[in-house]
Parts: sequence; structure tokens; C-alpha cells
Amino acid sequence: MIQVQNIGRYKQMTEFTTENAGTAEWCRASLDGVDYFVKKFQSPVYPSAEVELPEKKMKARILRFHTALENKKKLYERLEAQNSSGALLVPVEVMNYQYHICTIAEFVTGNVRPKDVCHLNPWQRLVLMRTLTKALMNVHAAGVVHSDMKPENVVIEQSEEGNCRLRLIDFDGSFFMEDAPSKADEVHGDPAYFSPEAYRLSLGEDVTLDYRIDIFALGMIMHYFWCGSLPGKPTDQTVGECVLRGGSVVLDESLPLALRMTIMKMLDADPDRRLSLQSVDQVLAEQIKRYPARPLVVIATRKPPEPGKRPDERKKDEEARYTDRERVPAREVRPITILEVDTKGNTLRSRNVDVAFGGSAVIKARSIEGYRLISDTERKVTVSKTGLVSNSTVRFTYERIARKRMSTSGIVWLVILGLAVTIGIVIAITNGSRPSLTDPAHRNNTIATGESRIVTTVKSFYYTPDTTGKYRIYSTTNSTWSDPYVKLYRWNGNSYELMDAQDNAHSWTSNFDITNQLEKGTTYQIDCSGSGSYYVYLKQAN
Repeated sequence: MIQVQNIGRYKQMTEFTTENAGTAEWCRASLDGVDYFVKKFQSPVYPSAEVELPEKKMKARILRFHTALENKKKLYERLEAQNSSGALLVPVEVMNYQYHICTIAEFVTGNVRPKDVCHLNPWQRLVLMRTLTKALMNVHAAGVVHSDMKPENVVIEQSEEGNCRLRLIDFDGSFFMEDAPSKADEVHGDPAYFSPEAYRLSLGEDVTLDYRIDIFALGMIMHYFWCGSLPGKPTDQTVGECVLRGGSVVLDESLPLALRMTIMKMLDADPDRRLSLQSVDQVLAEQIKRYPARPLVVIATRKPPEPGKRPDERKKDEEARYTDRERVPAREVRPITILEVDTKGNTLRSRNVDVAFGGSAVIKARSIEGYRLISDTERKVTVSKTGLVSNSTVRFTYERIARKRMSTSGIVWLVILGLAVTIGIVIAITNGSRPSLTDPAHRNNTIATGESRIVTTVKSFYYTPDTTGKYRIYSTTNSTWSDPYVKLYRWNGNSYELMDAQDNAHSWTSNFDITNQLEKGTTYQIDCSGSGSYYVYLKQAN
């Protein structure tokens, strides 16, 4: 039994402990039948009158304590004012207790561990990702940077019906955007989730941190929620170190294409090129529509730990409380990624096929112009009633078809053509204009706003908007065998970089439909491909 004390107007229920709290201490307390989480910080400490200190040093310590106390109050007030999502678990009170700063927050216990989110169905995972994105948008709207985004700072509680509630916690290392840390010892958070610029500051470099460090960490959390692991990287480096040093992180192949591209943009080494939270939210909203909104219960309800038990006993009980329940049978779906690769392992195309729990599907290889299939023509994938599958990725391997050797006269004409193209490029650069867009015969088209073109198998168009805004690119076809897909590239001054792609081979209509923000005066390349005839439309979105 502990000696009951009052912490302000709260009644203490458990002893203070440092378990999972770093240098701080925490305990449970109650007020009017509601449980609260009390956190006592070890620094700064209000100087006791019994401690003999010079007057100047005493005043400095008192000022430091009160400044820290008022900063925390101000930060929590800003966060609560912007908590429109309701997903921020903001402390309700900050006080001076026994010469220490104490924060009082609602006591919540999740029953879905972050590492178990990947066992929920795709719809639930995407909803949780979007809820966390909305929560982070609230944080940034308050002019605050969380700075310690990681799965452990996300609490998820699932009801008996399978509905999940997510709360973002732990704002102890958060800072105002106008008062960003400038020294290595001021950088807080888990280094495993540091962005490249946060890692540089921790090494003592002169770097200014802002809200984009949270976007980098959110990309890693989204990968963790979908796959149960962080992106692949060298074992002796964090993801941030790997990206900073010019390395490539490996994203799990089970990610849907749109989600994989989104996370890749969130993990960009350059903060200026990182995707905004608004764009992330739009992608997640579109992906959520692909899956049935049927909650899946996978974790048993977790009861709070019993007061008075030793830390090792509480930990053992806590693990025992996380017990898998019987999953909803057959009506849920598992996305299977289909990769079409060359003999070197490079991805030529990719698509997703949804297979129902307890069902199976025969996936057939498709033809690719200029390549021939050298693997099996079809693969069978079976998903168990609990959603387990031996391999969530199917690969078909192709080799490039060798071209016939060109005659001597053909080589001469090719050399002449090459010289002509080179001269044209030099002239274009000299005149300061964009490079010529005349590629092979099927890539020399332009398309205007509101225009449609009939496409046969492979086609590319170029478009230069007169106004900045959102544009919709989509296809229509009456044939379910056309299977068109699209890739959108943007000219960056040196080359075309991929902006977006979509392959809806798994859908009933087999058509693509993408919407992107296009900039006035910038040239875009629209690559379309399929196995039959279809129409492509380009229209300005509302």
C-alpha cells in the first residue's frame, strides 16, 4: 500500500516510477472518479530556500523555472485551441509540485500495440494513418512542432465492435516554430526517427529545424503501420542517416503503389521537396475508398494494470493482456502486389489485386511491349480466413527482346539523325527555350485542356498549362481487356521526373483516374499504356 498524498487537487493512486519515462517520473491520480496521468519533470527544479546560493544564481534559477512552467502552459493552450480532430491528448493542467513541474493528462490505455496495427485490415490501417495525419496538422496549425513522432507516442484503443480511436501523446519535446532548437543538446526525440536535418543538428551543424521533421517521421510511422516494420536501410544507419548520405531506403512491396510513392516523397532528403500534410491527407482519403469499411477485431480489450505490483509483474501482465481474437472471416480483403520485373530485378510495372480472406485468385502475366515472359504464365495466391498469405508479392520476370542487327546503311542514317538531333538540342539551349519534345513517333503529341484522344496500346502526350491549378487525367473504355494505366512526369529543367502513376488493373472498369496540381508554364509528359484502344481525357478539375 502506498501512502496516499494529494498532488494539488488530485489524489495519488500509485507510487511515482521512472518506467518508460526517461528521466521523468509518473504516477496515476484521480479526481471526481476520473483517472489522470501525472508526470513530474526532473529539470528544471525550483531552488529550495534551504539551499545556500548566491542571490544572482538563485534569481536565475527561479526565472528559468517559471519560464519553463509558463512555456508549457502556453504550448498546451495553443494545442488544445487547435485540437479540432480530437486526436491530441493534451495535458489539462500544469503545476508546481514539490519544486518540480508536473503535467496532468487524461489517463488512457490503448489495447492495440503499434506493432499490431499491421494485423488490422487495410481500411482500418489507412483510417489510422489519416487520423494521425489530421492530428499532426492540428499540431502544426498551433505553430508547434511535435519533434518526437514515433509509434510509441500513439495510443490506439479498439472497441469490442472493432472501431479504433487514435490519440497522439507526449509533447514534452515539442517546440514553437518561432523558437526552434539551435544546439545539439536541445534536440529531443528518438534518433531512429530523426530526419536528415535533425540528425545534422544533433551532430552540431548549423541547421534550422521546422515542422517538416514531423512529416519525415510520419512517413516512417505510416510504413510501420502498414507493414509492421520500418523501411529497409543499412543495419548500421538510421533511415535519416541513410537518406542524408545519399543512400536509398527500401519500402515494403506490399504497400499499394500510391501509398508507396507518398511515403517515398515524405522521406525525401530535401525538406523543400517533402510532401505536405494536406497532400498526404488527400492520398489517404482516396486510398480509403478502395476498401470496405468493415472493422476487424484482432486484439482483446486491455485492462489497466493493477496498482501496487512491481514493474516486472506489471510488464508480464501487460503482455498477457494483448491476446489475438478470432478475426472476421472471408469478407475482408488482402491486397496482393503484382510486380513485373526484368532479369536484373528492375520493376517494369506494378499493380495490386485484392483477394478475399479465405479465398484465392489465379493471377496471369500480361504482355509487355519489347519484352518476353521467361517465368510462369500464371500464379495462384491463397489467403487464409485470418488474412495470412505465404507471399504478399507475386513476381513475373521478363527479358528484353533482342533487336535485329542494323545494316551498314542503317547505321549511317542513324549517325546522321543523331547529329541532327544534337544540333537541334544545342540550338534550343542557346535560345534558352525548353528542349525539343520530339521523341519516337508515339511520343510527339500535345494535348489541350478539355481535349480527348483515342489511344492504342502505347501513347504519350505533352501538356503545358496556361494557368496553375488542379487537372484531372482519366481514361474511358468499353473493354475490360484494355487495362490502361498512366504515368505523369514533370520537366524539372534537366529531365522528366515522375509525379504520379496509377494502374487500376484490379478494378472492374480497368480505367485510370488521377488528379494533380499542375503549374503554369511547366511542361508535363503523360505516358499511357494498355493492351487495346481507349480514350484519354485531360480536364481542369473543379
